Amino acid sequence: MGFWSPLCNLGFHYSIPEHQRNNKATPIFYFEAYAVVSALHWAVHLQTPPARIAIFTDNYNTVNIFDSLRASPKYNPFLLTAVDLIIQFNIQL
Repeated sequence: MGFWSPLCNLGFHYSIPEHQRNNKATPIFYFEAYAVVSALHWAVHLQTPPARIAIFTDNYNTVNIFDSLRASPKYNPFLLTAVDLIIQFNIQL
């Protein structure tokens, strides 16, 4: 999992721990949501943060939770963090 910034020509990634790769309690969707929040966190902490950020993902569930701001309790910390960053840095996602 990871994210890439075409503007900065930088990419970041992390390995999913072996014990969680096939763990049904922590589906890939969890790590995709984590990647979105990581990308947002990185972008707002740039020296000159952008006013608008576009984050692309190929996972409909990930798009849906950030679009609707509704998720199961396990994913609420991702949404709360994203909303906190959006408000704190006055950005559009």
